[in-house]
Amino acid sequence: MGEEDTNSQIKYLLLLEPSVESLSKKVFFMFKPKDVLKGESFDLKIILTNKSGTHFPGGKIHNIKLIQGRDANGITDELPDQIIPAIAPNENCIINFNNWHAFESGVISIELMVNSFDNKQVGCYQKLLGSNKLELCRGTGRWIDFIHVSNKSEIQQKYTNNILIILTLVTVIYYVLTIFIKFPILK
Repeated sequence: MGEEDTNSQIKYLLLLEPSVESLSKKVFFMFKPKDVLKGESFDLKIILTNKSGTHFPGGKIHNIKLIQGRDANGITDELPDQIIPAIAPNENCIINFNNWHAFESGVISIELMVNSFDNKQVGCYQKLLGSNKLELCRGTGRWIDFIHVSNKSEIQQKYTNNILIILTLVTVIYYVLTIFIKFPILK
């Protein structure tokens, strides 16, 4: 059976989007980073949106894996199965996986499978990185996405660069205003 045959048998289309919230403390002065930090905890949520024109009867997310590491020897966390409630067309629900820990900087891979309670085939969409384009994942009910994990030093460098840009901008504005006040060009 080819890929086109499998796509024609898909009854439900779900868009899955990862959402993470860093649980880390303030890193740079008073700012709490939005990024997931190496060595810190984070909350993982998957937002499921029903993109099919029919009512999704609910189902189960299973074979959930978070894979951290740069090679095959990375750390794999297997998460417990989750029940998906029924979802009306163009509605969404949030599945919360609670508190997890980022051990390495780089990328955490999220892999999972989705089945419906009526055993009809489910197609999983994901948003392409940096755009709002949707792409159907290969394999019925299979979904893979990634979370970026930063170092604390990367976040501190980002904040330092932003502060330097603001200070430079203020300095330029000050000198431009000083020149116009001392040497009025437009009289």
